Amino acid sequence: MKLKKLLLGFVLALLSLSTVFVLAGCTDPSDSGSSGSSGDGPAPAGKTYQFVGVMDDADLANYGMQCTLWLKLNADGTAVMDKYSHLTYNDAPAAENTAYQADYMTGNWSENVKDGVTGLSISVASYDKDGVAQDSVSGIAYKMGDNYTVTLAMPIMPGLGSFAPRNVSFKGQEGAIYADADEFIQENAAVFTPPASVATFVSDNGGTVYVQEGGTLVVYSGYNQVAEGTYANDRAGNMTVTIGGQTVSVAVDTGADTASFSYEYVIYGDYKTVFDLTCDKYSDIPAAAAQQPAENVYNGSASLGAVVLTLTDETHATVDYMNGGFVYHCTYVRTGDEIVLTWIKEEGQGSYSEMMWPSLDKWTLNDADHTMTAVEDEA
Repeated sequence: MKLKKLLLGFVLALLSLSTVFVLAGCTDPSDSGSSGSSGDGPAPAGKTYQFVGVMDDADLANYGMQCTLWLKLNADGTAVMDKYSHLTYNDAPAAENTAYQADYMTGNWSENVKDGVTGLSISVASYDKDGVAQDSVSGIAYKMGDNYTVTLAMPIMPGLGSFAPRNVSFKGQEGAIYADADEFIQENAAVFTPPASVATFVSDNGGTVYVQEGGTLVVYSGYNQVAEGTYANDRAGNMTVTIGGQTVSVAVDTGADTASFSYEYVIYGDYKTVFDLTCDKYSDIPAAAAQQPAENVYNGSASLGAVVLTLTDETHATVDYMNGGFVYHCTYVRTGDEIVLTWIKEEGQGSYSEMMWPSLDKWTLNDADHTMTAVEDEA
């Protein structure tokens, strides 16, 4: 099982919060009054359908909140949707898989005839602990070739209206797509592909530094890239790493062929953890000279960790919010050491990107070491 590396901090908090909202109180899906009308008549006797949809918006990716949704239309007219957060890389059986939520949404379905065309009218909802629907989702699936398709406006987190729903395209068929939940998970589990590297530093609490050719390195928390940096090494035991504009010495034992250093990772706000990182084969690390910071690149941090600002020309910049995988293209105005950024919103950047942006638009730049400090808005 790929369970040794767990997503830390904010990822787990968000997933846990989502689970609380969804599982705190599910109603009986056979109670048609709890989820509204489901069509023009009862479901055809004996017929069943299954649909699969993927919520894969870019701004949900590195929080493990991209997910696969499995919608089952049962012979008794009930509809049940399960959810699997595939970017947790958790491929355990359904009974023990914390990334899998059975009965994520429940409701009803029936055949719907409009202008002589028969569709499948679907209505599902999530419920709070008192059995009150938090989010109701409905649509009509029509057959296109050998498959049925429908687009549903799915909530990111049930019950939290501040997060705009995302349109998810579902594709389905009569009969089964998956035999059971275990097969559903196995077929949709993400497979982690580590970045190219020549050596690694690893901590006991989920941190990994991938050392690359050419004097660069990237820092991961679990499967999530949270920072990038450079290193200098003479292969005789003298080594430093520079992450976020801060340079630290690496302790090297040439006799044991090991190297180690510590890195403080900001998970969220004041929530931090220290990765005590060790490389078991120092001799694999190439020689590299210390690198001067690029003139157009600045490193800082915000509530969720490392931020890299790249000035691409005299008026345009890119902000890379490493911990969340958020990339913002911007225009900017610089006055002395102060810079103000204006985000150019792109397709796929939804409510999560909007939530993070207010802490990223104003900075004080330090040209001496190419670090930067966030400027907080006055209360």
